[in-house]
This record gives sequence, C-alpha cells and structure tokens, in this order.
Amino acid sequence: MFQQYSGYITVDEKKQKSLFYYFAEAEFDPFSKPLVLWLNGGPGCSSLGVGAFSENGPFRPNGQVLIRNEHSWNTGSELLHYSYLFLSFVHSVLAQCGFGEETEWP
Repeated sequence: MFQQYSGYITVDEKKQKSLFYYFAEAEFDPFSKPLVLWLNGGPGCSSLGVGAFSENGPFRPNGQVLIRNEHSWNTGSELLHYSYLFLSFVHSVLAQCGFGEETEWP
C-alpha cells in the first residue's frame, strides 16, 4: 500500500493564508516516479472533489465507502492535488480577508 498525506501549505504568512493539499505516493517504487501536480480548470472545479475523487485519484466514493480506482494515476507517478483560490479548503485565519483581497493572492 502507498502513503497519503494532506494538510495546509502556507502561502501568505502575513495574512495567514493557506491552501489545502492531498498527496498520494506512487504505489510502486515511489522515489523513482515523477510528480504530477493536478489542477482542474474552470470556475468552481476543485482539484480535490473532481480530480482526486472523481477522475485520477487512488480512491472514489461510492456513497458509503471509498473504493480503489483501478485507473488511478498514482500507479505510475506521485500525485499532488491542491485546492485553488476561491474554492473550498482555502483557509485564512484573519476575518478581514474579503473577496477583493483574494483576487490578489497570495
């Protein structure tokens, strides 16, 4: 089995802003595999909800549990998904971070 990691990456210490990421190690010989940074496109199209759990991630929800995705890209690469600006999982500690500031991220 492969390792998985998730958490927040700080992108602006002053404003205390972070992006959420999900990383799935390659299933076999991970240190020799390339890293794929997956970014879904379009407004409201999350790299996590769509990319990681509907397209190329190692698991898919079936309504009750997670099932293995036999077509996952982590069979041949390290796979990193992160949350875009303006989507869920973007985190800011400061309450005054309004939409106008968000367009100038980080």
